[in-house]
Amino acid sequence: MKEEWKPVKGYEGIYAVSNYGNVYSIRSERILIPIKTRAGYLRVHLSVGGDCKSRFVHRLVAQAFIPNPDGKPTVNHSDGNKFNNCIDNLVWATHKENNEHAYNSGLKRLGENNAQAKLTNEQAREVLENCILGDINFGAKAFAKKFGVTQRVILNII
Repeated sequence: MKEEWKPVKGYEGIYAVSNYGNVYSIRSERILIPIKTRAGYLRVHLSVGGDCKSRFVHRLVAQAFIPNPDGKPTVNHSDGNKFNNCIDNLVWATHKENNEHAYNSGLKRLGENNAQAKLTNEQAREVLENCILGDINFGAKAFAKKFGVTQRVILNII
């Protein structure tokens, strides 16, 4: 596939984006170097008339090259690689579709496999089995103390 360039929407004549995921400044005649966000996405800073805005590269590519007849709000990386902003790797998606893809492909993990999990699956099951049968608030307080977590953690499980 040959690299193709299109104007960045809202920045026509100032910036262009390619089907490979490169962003070009027409004024300075150079390809911009993207910045990696904490979440792992690539962003570039675009400015016009002294107003500077940060934009996700994958969204710029999708807006320029990929039709979105259903008006889906997010852009999904099909292979899960947030650095791969080539049009062949991007699809418009709903938030639900994007999340389902992340769980199905192992990019996000559920239960105790999630890096932010405070309890094991077994502990969560114990909370559910006991709190649903009795007083939820009393149970939440007791289990929070037992497992060394906040009541909010227990209530989120319930």
